[in-house]
Amino acid sequence: MVRTFRFSSVLLLALVALFAAAPQPAQAQVTLPFKIIGKGVAPDGLALTGFKHNFVGLATQLGLHVGQGQVQITGADGNPFNLDGSISGTFDSATPCVFIGGHGDKLVCNYGKATGPVRPGAPGTFKLTPLGTPGPGQPYVAEFMAEFVPTSASTGKFAGVTGSFVMVATTVPFLLLDTKPVLYCWQGEGRLTYKKQ
Repeated sequence: MVRTFRFSSVLLLALVALFAAAPQPAQAQVTLPFKIIGKGVAPDGLALTGFKHNFVGLATQLGLHVGQGQVQITGADGNPFNLDGSISGTFDSATPCVFIGGHGDKLVCNYGKATGPVRPGAPGTFKLTPLGTPGPGQPYVAEFMAEFVPTSASTGKFAGVTGSFVMVATTVPFLLLDTKPVLYCWQGEGRLTYKKQ
């Protein structure tokens, strides 16, 4: 009986060692809803060729954050001035947009690049709408919409993240060709898939 107990103990220890040495399964992933709100400023105005923007906000998994990005205008309607006096076209990110959380985690995204799963093939779109009768000195309000897709440059809990979220940004009234700062707010939602840490 003692011999059987020793044999069982040795077999058990061998099995434990075997399982410990076996390759571990690939990291599991988890997909979660992503929601974000924020506000920011285009410090040099909204040039019709492109502009930089800075922002602060709050987002799931990211928390309070700051960041920056750069819009480049990639196209416009055949005649960008529509019958109602509005101006519309397409845009994307000239450089990746970087969201920096309070713990230093970075969510780095391209937007409007037509590579996302929600709006495949669709660039970012914008529309500038006049407030009142179009003409010199007439203020406009702009709305921008684009899909944000994380890049491999994301860090911390966002390292290896995939998925996307669609953002809509709306400005306060501003004057065309003015280089004064333009304020905006934005919000978005989507789904991101994280590697489990």
